[in-house]
Amino acid sequence: MGIDGTAKNIIRLLDSNNLELRLAAIRVITELKITNPSVIHSLGRALREDSPALKILALKGLVRLGARGVVDMVIPLILEPGELREHALAVIVAVGAEAVEPLQKLYPSADFHGKRAIATALSQMSHPRALQFLLGCLSQETFELQKHLSQCLCDAIDKLAVGAQPPVFKLVKKFLVSSKAKNDLQSQVVGLILLGHFRNPTSVAAARKQLLGFTPKNQPPEVRRYALISLARSISEAPVSNDLINYLEKLLCDDDWHNVAQNALSAFHRLSLPRSRTLKLVGLLKHSPHFSVHIYVLERLSREDNPEVARTIIPFLGDPRYRVREAAEQALHSMPSAMESLFAELAESSDMDLCHRLHNIIRDFPLEVKSKYLNKAISKFIGLYDRNDRRAQFFLEIVRGIDPEPLRRKIYESVESLRRGKSKDRWLKISRYLQILWDHHLITPEGRYLFSISLIRLNSKDLSPHARRANLGLQVLRSLIYDDTPKLVRNLTTSRDLTPDDLYYIGFHFIEEGGELRPFATHLLEHLVKTHPKTKIAGMADQKLRLAEEAASSSAGAVAAGSTAGAGNDSSLKKRGRPKKAPAPAAAAEKPPPPAATPPAPAAGAAAPAKKIAAAKPAAKTAAKPAAKTAPKASSKAAPGKKAASSPPRRPPAPKAKANAKAKAKVKVKKKR
Repeated sequence: MGIDGTAKNIIRLLDSNNLELRLAAIRVITELKITNPSVIHSLGRALREDSPALKILALKGLVRLGARGVVDMVIPLILEPGELREHALAVIVAVGAEAVEPLQKLYPSADFHGKRAIATALSQMSHPRALQFLLGCLSQETFELQKHLSQCLCDAIDKLAVGAQPPVFKLVKKFLVSSKAKNDLQSQVVGLILLGHFRNPTSVAAARKQLLGFTPKNQPPEVRRYALISLARSISEAPVSNDLINYLEKLLCDDDWHNVAQNALSAFHRLSLPRSRTLKLVGLLKHSPHFSVHIYVLERLSREDNPEVARTIIPFLGDPRYRVREAAEQALHSMPSAMESLFAELAESSDMDLCHRLHNIIRDFPLEVKSKYLNKAISKFIGLYDRNDRRAQFFLEIVRGIDPEPLRRKIYESVESLRRGKSKDRWLKISRYLQILWDHHLITPEGRYLFSISLIRLNSKDLSPHARRANLGLQVLRSLIYDDTPKLVRNLTTSRDLTPDDLYYIGFHFIEEGGELRPFATHLLEHLVKTHPKTKIAGMADQKLRLAEEAASSSAGAVAAGSTAGAGNDSSLKKRGRPKKAPAPAAAAEKPPPPAATPPAPAAGAAAPAKKIAAAKPAAKTAAKPAAKTAPKASSKAAPGKKAASSPPRRPPAPKAKANAKAKAKVKVKKKR
């Protein structure tokens, strides 16, 4: 049997009473793509059966084989729910224009879901008659269905080829001026939305004119909003005229932000403006009441480095709206030509927040731009610093970012001028100037010397340890001692800037510090004694030197005695294994300190130490006498057995030990008597 005979046998199975055979036959015929009219009619008859599976399989076969002869059988199935409707819709779309009229007839009797399905089918055909029918249905339907119809129309226009759009545009334009659209706001809005979906250049130009007619203030807010939305959509489809740009600029100043200005701004975002037009946007900063427009303009102007534009933007650095301030700052960051205006504003403004923003912008400019303003910044800094104006810090940072050396020279020149002058507050001014260099690590060794001198001159000369440790002038001098001690001694002893009180204060502090700093202090105090021999300060310096010598000798003796005692203890332990008590050494061997001459009345800070030491001397003398009397007895007792010689020597008794020894000696004398 040939292929024709096989095909006929398969086709006969479409009319079989066995459902499984019919389903199998439809699958085979669909795969073999047998488009015999009898096959199409048999598939159409299958659509009237009760089996959903048979209907769905038949619809799938009609999509592939064509359904021109059975359209009337397929269209009613679009009203069925679920999967059957989806496959029927696919068949109807495949049929095309032939199904438009039957669908139009079915539309009035369909329910809500059926109308949605019919509208979807008509829109997917993209036929002018189908679109015209959908436009006519807009004014008669509910709001929910109108939204679906508008979406279907937009999809249909988007699917149209560019050359096929002009006829449809005429339909939309005619619909917008019809009485139905004028009387129904939603229909009018849908028509405006559709005008934004055309891509044909001729249609776009005509659509823009049509849309602009719906933007004046006499139109409803919704109409104005959707007209501008469609206008913004059409911006990228064709070139824009200057008249349209000017009109959009006016709309950016409209009071209605939600409906008008917002959508006009959306259109502006799509524009590619020439430089001349961009510079004209500066006017919007003054006339538009909307901060989003200001931000947009500032972002656009950031690409234009122009002094005039910069002067217009600077006031917005102090705008109360945070985002506007940020946009203005960002725009000025890319405008080095704004340096002159920014510097002038920083010099005049008293708003610290604004000054911070101005300084941040200037700081990020290229060095070659900032270098031209170095001398101005130095002069402005010194002037503000002298007035204790907080804005001085901004100009100091500008100078440091360029070159701090000219500022350092300027400060040293001012310091030298003040030193030669006779102003009462010159040391205060000198310390304030040098404090700048000290705080920012710009000071030289010579500057540190002058800085320490100025601080010591201003100090109250309080000799208490806490006050001396807190004195920055003494701390700076300490570092200079380690750098070059002879030079520092020479400078201090020959300087006319220091008084004898200042030298005594320095010497007193460092001799109290002791250690390796004591020679430096000794030089200063000896210089005072030598150069001012008959003054009170010389007596105080001399007394401090003697006290320091006594303290040094007593500490050295204590160290030596301790080392000797340690050595003796070690030897006795080795020989006898157990140390024995040794009698006290002769007190006469210990020389009492020489009596000090009565010094002149010391200064307030030095009086207390001098009195204490003077009061301690008589006690030392009285404690030494009884020790001398008992010395022979101790030696005579130790002589017979010669045990005392082998016992380790004892340390010199402390003042309390001397007093105890004196008391014991008196008791022994009484017993003997």
